[in-house]
Amino acid sequence: MTTPLQPEAGQTENQQGFGRFMALLLQQKLLVLLASVILLVVGIGVAPFGWQHQLPLKPVAVDAIPNLGENQQIVFADWPGRSPQDVEDQLTYPLSSALMGVPGVKDVRSLSMFGFSSIALIFEDNIEFYWARSRILEKLASLPADTLPPGVQPALGPDATGLGQIFWYTLEGQDPQGKPAGGWRLDELRAIQDWYLRSGLLTAEGISEVAAIGGYQREYQIEVDANLLRLFEVTLEQVTAAVMAANLDVSAGSRELNGVEYLIRGQGFVKQLADLEQAVVRLGPDNVPIRVQDVAKVNFGPAPRRGALDVAGAEAVGAVVTVREGYNPRQAIANLQTRISELRAGLPAKAVINWADTSLAQVSDFAALQQLPLPGTQFTEQSDSVQHAWRNWLQQHPQQSWPQWLSLSKVELVPFYDRSLLIDETVATLETTLALQILLTTLVVLVVLWQFRAALAVSLMLPVTVLASFILMRYFQVEANIVALAGIAIAIGTIVDLGIIFTENLLQQRQSALQQGLRFNAALAIQQAGRELGSALLTAISTTVISFLPVFAMTGAEGKLFGPLAYTKTFVLLAAVLLAVTLLPVVLYWLFAAQPARLRALLAQKCRGLIPQRLQAVPTMLLRRAHGLLMMVLLLSVLVWLSQLWLPLGPGAGFWQNLLLVSGLLLLVLAAFWLFWRLYLPLLRLFLRFKLPFLLLPLLVVLTGLSIWLGAARVIPGLSAESQLAHRFPGLSREFMPALDEGAFLLMPTVMPHAAISEALSILQQQDQAIAAIPEVKTVVGKIGRADSALDPAPLSMIETLIQYHSEYKTDARGKRLYFKYDRQTDSFVRDSDGELIIDPRGRPYRQWREHIKSPDDIWQEIVQAAQLPGVTSAPKLQPIETRLLMLQTGMRAAMGIKLQAPDLATLEQIALAFEAALRDAPAISPLTVNADRVVGQPYLIVTPNRQQIARHGLSMQQVQQSLSTALAGMDAGRTVEGRERYPIRVRYQREQRDSLEAIAQVLVATPAGYSVPLIEL
Repeated sequence: MTTPLQPEAGQTENQQGFGRFMALLLQQKLLVLLASVILLVVGIGVAPFGWQHQLPLKPVAVDAIPNLGENQQIVFADWPGRSPQDVEDQLTYPLSSALMGVPGVKDVRSLSMFGFSSIALIFEDNIEFYWARSRILEKLASLPADTLPPGVQPALGPDATGLGQIFWYTLEGQDPQGKPAGGWRLDELRAIQDWYLRSGLLTAEGISEVAAIGGYQREYQIEVDANLLRLFEVTLEQVTAAVMAANLDVSAGSRELNGVEYLIRGQGFVKQLADLEQAVVRLGPDNVPIRVQDVAKVNFGPAPRRGALDVAGAEAVGAVVTVREGYNPRQAIANLQTRISELRAGLPAKAVINWADTSLAQVSDFAALQQLPLPGTQFTEQSDSVQHAWRNWLQQHPQQSWPQWLSLSKVELVPFYDRSLLIDETVATLETTLALQILLTTLVVLVVLWQFRAALAVSLMLPVTVLASFILMRYFQVEANIVALAGIAIAIGTIVDLGIIFTENLLQQRQSALQQGLRFNAALAIQQAGRELGSALLTAISTTVISFLPVFAMTGAEGKLFGPLAYTKTFVLLAAVLLAVTLLPVVLYWLFAAQPARLRALLAQKCRGLIPQRLQAVPTMLLRRAHGLLMMVLLLSVLVWLSQLWLPLGPGAGFWQNLLLVSGLLLLVLAAFWLFWRLYLPLLRLFLRFKLPFLLLPLLVVLTGLSIWLGAARVIPGLSAESQLAHRFPGLSREFMPALDEGAFLLMPTVMPHAAISEALSILQQQDQAIAAIPEVKTVVGKIGRADSALDPAPLSMIETLIQYHSEYKTDARGKRLYFKYDRQTDSFVRDSDGELIIDPRGRPYRQWREHIKSPDDIWQEIVQAAQLPGVTSAPKLQPIETRLLMLQTGMRAAMGIKLQAPDLATLEQIALAFEAALRDAPAISPLTVNADRVVGQPYLIVTPNRQQIARHGLSMQQVQQSLSTALAGMDAGRTVEGRERYPIRVRYQREQRDSLEAIAQVLVATPAGYSVPLIEL
């Protein structure tokens, strides 16, 4: 009698190479099992699928698509109120010239806009991101003093790129039921965003920037009356100086009094409008002070803005959150969501009265009954004490006791773009694809091998290998995106090949032993398989890995796109061959070491005394047939599971139609392979007999393939490009990276450059209202101009509308299709008392698109038709991430464009319009998508002082220009300090004295002699 590890008498064993390795593994089976369990647990812990577990492991970084953008850094410089020409000449050009000398820079792209300059430095791909930032900071710090205009301080942009914009949200007032509620002004919402949410969200790990957009930034505005300046003989410069002198805190050291040290602090910061009104400009006759309120109106007002946000036609306040370069986007969003839940409790609330449902008398009676202060019609604008009393009453009483006309409006953060949803849907799709591949492979293995134990061993290799590849991805910091996970999906076949080859060898040895009447020794068979196949498996895997070396050597966008695929496929191959020579032999030993003949004999012996003699053969017969029955049950189970997970005909076709189609396809493929297997030898004899005619067949296949790929005109010599064959085989179209279905569109039309913000906002609101009326559209949020970020240098003429549409079928948060209760008799879905669908796993999916909408392209056409307005260009079909990638790579907001250069702007404009007209008539181009950027068209009001006239009054050019700038644009006269909030103070003329050409001509310029001269005289 022999043990599984000992050869029978008379047998010898070559304990060399893989045979010795297999013997060692079989001696240490428990160790191999323990290592496999550890590998399995760690793989689950780092898997990118968002599985819920308590393992203290960080998962693989996940994003929807690879970052193909350039290695880019942005230098941003503010110069408020300056024209693009001034910015270009005095700021952009000298700064760009200085930054060209930064090490590793291969390109410099600059943009000069009204009030700011944005310079993008493109570095070589091998330059480390933060090393580049440190070199830029060194260069900015070493600029000569006269390089830039006084007061201009360039700054390095956030440590992120435009592709890092992962989360957009708006601030809205909501009642306790989550329904929209009013009561909040735009400037209040903007203050909450700037002074509470921004600093709070920046503390979330991985967040680089929180940039606000929309609403109004509050400022103290001193609007001077020019007529009163004349009357009191006061200059605009004196008013500005008085305002600046009225806003000051000081420290006066410390003093010791009675053995106690007191710190002395003089308080003088402006706290209210009256503090500015009482500021003294100068002493008048009889020492009567002339105060600011005597010559100006002091009030709160909105600061000038270059951007706005709109939600379905209503102006809103929001922000964009950007993830730090190199950080896991999904983890950053999870950290952000955690921080939002912590900050939500601190968001303010207001008591709101719906005056349409009540009257002032009814409200007064209620206030008297509840001992509350009497509110006015402008209830939400009343003092803090009144609001505080009513808000406390609402918070202390249950909602059932609230009057119908009274509610609590609390500011809530409402996301309208969350990339984690797209990431989860993308990963879930790939997770489903991997599951389909594993099921399909298991199905084929079951049918081909028809051996449960062998199929089980091969199938176990699939999930373990995939989990092992995740560990390698985590160690080598390879991001899990759609391309990287596709590499794993491609390599599934290789995993199965290795397992099938090894298992098939073992089965052949077992069959041979049974035919010869010998006892099968699983341990020796496994060692023999290792000796025969080990070197061949390593050679096969090595050649496949080596074939990917050119992919690893790719650089630029190609390397960023295909590199993750090469890495993950290589990881899978290495993990597969490692497990094939370690775990698989141990699993096969445990499965095949048992002897079925002994089991049948033992069963017959036990049944001999329990059942009649004529029925004693039944248990043995059932045991023989149990394997076939088990295989049929497994085959049908896997087939049903596969058909329901795949749903090739769609969820609307039903269970049986999908099952029949999958079964038919499987039978067809297996029948084709079986037929090929039966006819292979006769066909081989035939082809060997007629070698030359057969060789023409592969030659024809190669020629046809090249014609389909490159085009018949390029492959077949002498073939005319106008021939019918050339038109039939024009060649395959090329796409560097197919667009991912992001579930959202980014509509980016433009208006004319001279459109003011009010006109652009009106157009945006009309578009958003029209688009929101489309039933398939979920949310519409539009933006004009730029957010407060260096990553968004958009002009006012650029519209960006983010449109999210409903999925074809209702899904859960992870994109999994939901099923709802369906009544077949009425042919309709069953709804509850609130009109909501009832979830039922045995029901039907609910389609959310109209009948004529078959694809997202149909939704896009509906959007294009709804967004057509006079004076607005059309836009190409784009998606949010796709657009950011295009703009990072090319600087354009389209997948295809032409860059033009000219000696001056007028010539450039002329050439651009000529190209626009020509391209609109070109075949295969949609005319509506061809739009040249208008580089000329912004009107200017030019004020040119007469140097002789200003010299006659003893004035300098600086005095004249400063008076003009202060009167029209305003002078920044400091900032108030109100707790954590800071608000600017601006001094300028009243609106009616600066909003027309005639009023501008009457701007007063103070002379050194003490009198003032109208601008028109200078």
